[in-house]
Amino acid sequence: MLIGAGCAALALAPAPARGQSAGITAVDSPSPAWQGTPATVAVGEPLRFSYSGTKQHYVEFKSGPTPSCTPGVAMAYKTGSWSGECTFPAAGDYAFICPVHDTPYTTMRGTVRVVAATPAPEPSATPQPDASPTPEPPTGGGGPTAQSPTTLKVNLASGQRGTRVRGRVEVLRAASRLEVTLTARRVRLGRLVRTALAPGWVSFSVPLNAKGRRTLRSRKRLEVTVTVVLNELKRSQKVRLRR
Repeated sequence: MLIGAGCAALALAPAPARGQSAGITAVDSPSPAWQGTPATVAVGEPLRFSYSGTKQHYVEFKSGPTPSCTPGVAMAYKTGSWSGECTFPAAGDYAFICPVHDTPYTTMRGTVRVVAATPAPEPSATPQPDASPTPEPPTGGGGPTAQSPTTLKVNLASGQRGTRVRGRVEVLRAASRLEVTLTARRVRLGRLVRTALAPGWVSFSVPLNAKGRRTLRSRKRLEVTVTVVLNELKRSQKVRLRR
């Protein structure tokens, strides 16, 4: 079982009872850490993640199914304050880190413990007067079908550090296919393909290829076009990388 821990010298409070979590906060002092972990919530219950400061912190989940988080939760490099909520689709332990401060010299890790939701009691049945049965609608072709999504929601910071482009995309349909391509002046510098994705916000991390790494190393800065294709939807955005 994974147990999240903050940095050394930061005492962790005991796990709160279900439904009583005050949320998880990134702190800088006395050393970078997640405050409020481990947190306990029920399946589908929102849990707040936040940071109030001027440095860089963001959340990357390392285990468990992909949670669904509002755009306010920093899931890629971000400087300054942010705040949002995540909900979790199944019971279990969800381990997460702040990649900026999870290094051989320091750790910034945490755990969300998700328990099964307690079902609401069923109301007593109230006798109803006899009535003629409502005709069933005809089955087969001709009825309305669920419409496919027409917009693609992508959370992608325009300025990032390092040799990877990180972001996340909202998946609305099961068994979806995701392709993320990095290009500069029509030259491909990186590509990632993932299939059979489940619905929810899905994080991605696309490394630069050898040519991209050489270019970034020599120029110190590199602007790439990030093209995200999810099933039939497509979106492109410029991202500036720096060493």
